[in-house]
Amino acid sequence: MGLMDMVKAADRNLEERDERRNAYKDAIEAADRHPVRKYQHKVIRLDWADTKHGTLGFGFHATKSSALEAELNALGAKGWELVDVAAERLFLKREIA
Repeated sequence: MGLMDMVKAADRNLEERDERRNAYKDAIEAADRHPVRKYQHKVIRLDWADTKHGTLGFGFHATKSSALEAELNALGAKGWELVDVAAERLFLKREIA
């Protein structure tokens, strides 16, 4: 390898280093434009009613359904968002300012 080849290789290494530096700089600037959001989480456990046969039912009586709907509407007014429903639980979140 001649002297000119070594100079060209060094130049390529410097250019690659500068490209990586610029890529990192762009990534950091993008992260600053889109900050990480923090959330508060809440879980509401559903209270299932017993049926006539002593087994668990899978529905609310009308009064329980209305109370749950009212509670969810009140939480929604406070910024809570329903994220998931699983295993007798409602999972909610809201962004922390």
